[in-house]
Amino acid sequence: MSKKNQSINNPDELNKILQKTNPLVWIVLGIVLLLLVALFVWASFTTLDVNVLVDGELIEKQIRPIEFLYGK
Repeated sequence: MSKKNQSINNPDELNKILQKTNPLVWIVLGIVLLLLVALFVWASFTTLDVNVLVDGELIEKQIRPIEFLYGK
């Protein structure tokens, strides 16, 4: 049986596998995770104001052109 197909029988074997992982990989993974959490928090609690400059009047929550309401 190849080594890849063998199961891990004790925690020491798992520790050996994890120690082979470069610590830089864990740091990068942590930073990416932190950025994703920060992005989620920002997107959840931030509002964006939207202002639109139009030539018209706001009547009953509908914007109608002034020419349409009063004619020429």
